[in-house]
Amino acid sequence: MKATTVDLVFVIDASESMRPCFEGLARNLDQVVRPLQGFNFKVRLGLVAMSLGRSSGGDRAVRTVTLAGSEAPIYQGGAGLFTEDGNQFGAKLRGIELSGDENHLVALDCALDFPFGPISSTRRVVALFSDEKIEDGLVTDEDKAKIPEIIKKVMGRKVLLFAALPFSPALEMLGSTDGAQIEPIEGGDGLASVDFGKLLAQMAKSISVASMQGDEGRYKKALWGQDRWAEVEGSFSGLR
Repeated sequence: MKATTVDLVFVIDASESMRPCFEGLARNLDQVVRPLQGFNFKVRLGLVAMSLGRSSGGDRAVRTVTLAGSEAPIYQGGAGLFTEDGNQFGAKLRGIELSGDENHLVALDCALDFPFGPISSTRRVVALFSDEKIEDGLVTDEDKAKIPEIIKKVMGRKVLLFAALPFSPALEMLGSTDGAQIEPIEGGDGLASVDFGKLLAQMAKSISVASMQGDEGRYKKALWGQDRWAEVEGSFSGLR
């Protein structure tokens, strides 16, 4: 069956520096949606915007925003995680509270667990954006050790991975994923210097010709156990 749908999940660092990225994506979203519609794809947009803080006990506290609200719907049926309305998506982006630090690997894993459409009719895409390296933020050696499992999940779920963030050894590892497209950028300015119109148009062109054949492979959901996380109060300020 020919693919007729594109499920595109944006994974965005929601730490304090990133407002220019949110504005740039919202303003230029049509540069990826409109070209794909020209190829007769229905485009469904999803979102994982994550920031990290510290709980009162000193552990990591995680705030995750999706179109459906908190992270819970990812692992509880997935209702409301996608929209075909670019205006709704843009409004959600602009309304997100930015604070705290980042962990791109946990956020990426959440996106890879989304309830994508069937492989036979859907092109699955995850696009990661940040002005900080994967190794920065509240990231441990144990987190980085899970990168091979993330790569296995990307390939098993037949996901086309895009990433626009500063170059680092961890990004180089992710770039080894079959079909991955990496856009190394300068960090530290919330991606204010990125031409989102050009970047998203390039993404649309790549997605339109991508072909992820075969059956979905075996993979492990929630590599960090986030399907069992309970809501925890924490501080998301003064971490940078």
